[in-house]
Amino acid sequence: MTLTATHGDTPWVATSDQAWLTLDKLAGTGGDTVTLTAAATTLSQSTRTANVTIGGQTVAVTQAA
Repeated sequence: MTLTATHGDTPWVATSDQAWLTLDKLAGTGGDTVTLTAAATTLSQSTRTANVTIGGQTVAVTQAA
């Protein structure tokens, strides 16, 4: 996922609402790249979903088992 700010000095914060999906950066200023990493699942569920919010914009990330 790539974050592109309209102003070079715009601050942003990144969060994931699920522990299995981690972000390599939690905050920054200006445009940047945030890498998402999904931990291995040991659950028998077929899919799992997390919401990632970066700079006030939220996207759903779904991983099939």
